[in-house]
Amino acid sequence: MKKFLVIVAITLFVTTLAYCFYQDKAAHLRSSIDGVVAALKGESLSATYQAEATGEFLAGKRYWLTLANGEHLSAYIYKNNESARKDAAYVDSGGCSYNKPGKSVEVSWAGMPHLFQADNLIVLYVGDDTTVLAALRSIYGEQFAGFDE
Repeated sequence: MKKFLVIVAITLFVTTLAYCFYQDKAAHLRSSIDGVVAALKGESLSATYQAEATGEFLAGKRYWLTLANGEHLSAYIYKNNESARKDAAYVDSGGCSYNKPGKSVEVSWAGMPHLFQADNLIVLYVGDDTTVLAALRSIYGEQFAGFDE
């Protein structure tokens, strides 16, 4: 009986460690630029990115991604989850203005903006490609700001 309990305890311990590792890896896969590319690839959207693009809309480190279908995304990477959530709160619900104390930006997008926030990143997609939108929802959940279909 004692041997059985030890085996059960070891199994639970190993299972818990594996689950924690998987959760950390899954979060990393969504929250780094290489993770964004990998997550998009997992949704059958291949993408490349520029090392860092200039941008004045959000405070995170911005990357410009080009999808194989010609669509573009911006990924803003933050130092931690809280910084991303805090910056997301400065964006209005329509995704066309950013109002932070000391900085205010109004934007007229060339298409419909869609902003998604998960972990330490914000992804901005300006467009209406349903495949891209479905992939972003699958990876990051519902958008927090922007055009609502």
